Amino acid sequence: MAETATSMMIGDIRVRAVVDLDPYEMDVNFIFPDAKAEEVDAHRSWLEPTWLTGNKIRLVVQTMVLEVDGRNILVDACVGEHKERPTRPFFNKREGTDYIGQLAKLGLRPEDIDVVFCTHLHVDHVGWNTKLENGKWVPTFPKARYLFGRKELDFWMGQPNRAEVGGGSLVDSVIPIVEAKACDLVDDGHDLAKGLSLCLLPGHTPGQLGLDVARGNDRAFFVGDAIHSPLQVVYPDLSTGFDTDKQQARETRRKFLEACASDNRWLVPCHFRGALAHKIKRAGGSYMIG
Repeated sequence: MAETATSMMIGDIRVRAVVDLDPYEMDVNFIFPDAKAEEVDAHRSWLEPTWLTGNKIRLVVQTMVLEVDGRNILVDACVGEHKERPTRPFFNKREGTDYIGQLAKLGLRPEDIDVVFCTHLHVDHVGWNTKLENGKWVPTFPKARYLFGRKELDFWMGQPNRAEVGGGSLVDSVIPIVEAKACDLVDDGHDLAKGLSLCLLPGHTPGQLGLDVARGNDRAFFVGDAIHSPLQVVYPDLSTGFDTDKQQARETRRKFLEACASDNRWLVPCHFRGALAHKIKRAGGSYMIG
């Protein structure tokens, strides 16, 4: 696999990143309430400055665009523009971003996207699903089929405070896609293409789905928000405050880290800054980036 900071090849699949927000910083103890200062400090030398600065974890919010068998598959739709997010200053009423411009630099227009796959339905993974047009939220990618996990959608649609989910992201970035009949509901094991299979990664949300890729001699695991920071590679039991089930998230994380370490599979997280993919090695009862 050939790789740069914003592109890589997995077999014959080209993967490129479209960055919506970098860096996105959160206090260590906000994102990881159970983190101990001494644990963080023990790894500060290699985490800084890319993934940590002072007491802030540094993330990126990005989309992966896969070119697969003549189709363009967009994985996760980031934050979007013109969305009311009063409780999230980084996301609130954004405009004039270069997201569509970055897509154009890849030689792609919104109408060139064939599939939009949302690993889960959190606010920073669905925003560009829709755009504001004549006062109405409409699909940004007009010819695409949007793939939502069936279990994931059922969970969020079943919330009594549906209008408040994600600060409003369910209402402006998910439901309009459903109402436009532009989405297909998918489950664990769904084949997206030859050698691309969706797999359940529960814990962060009940129905989060990842993407298991095997093309040629390459294997890769796109894991969405099942891991947020390299700090969780060395401390797999460290769950975020956003996880719906922290224990299940720990079990999921250990399972895919072990799978990557066992078969030399590339780990492709959503929010790691810098390189798009990483090799994982065992380190005692834990793991490290190899």
